[in-house]
Amino acid sequence: MDICKKAGKKLNVITRMITYLSFEKKRALIKAFFESQFKYCPLTWMFCSREQNNKINKLHERALRLIYNDVDLSFEELLKKDGSFTIHDQNIQSLIIEMYKVVNDLSNDTFTELFAKVSGSTS
Repeated sequence: MDICKKAGKKLNVITRMITYLSFEKKRALIKAFFESQFKYCPLTWMFCSREQNNKINKLHERALRLIYNDVDLSFEELLKKDGSFTIHDQNIQSLIIEMYKVVNDLSNDTFTELFAKVSGSTS
């Protein structure tokens, strides 16, 4: 997956300069350059394989370890400390938001046309 390679390269660059940055700058850089890779059009590629999802999680864990300079915490503990979610969970949240917009006629016509509304029950 090219997106993982691109995100990994960005992490490598940030790693080289991490010792010169404050906590706030490290966090801002990683949010802006690393996590943004996975927030661009998440609905088009969010249904990747478990293997690809694991690669993304490993990269995300590496990014959080860089921010917090902590090798002892688990990935889940790092997410909690950061107040964030896995990339996959963020993508699911985006999907739910878009579905809410479609159901409530708040979405643009392109998304609305993709989904057929079912009225009434099927019982």
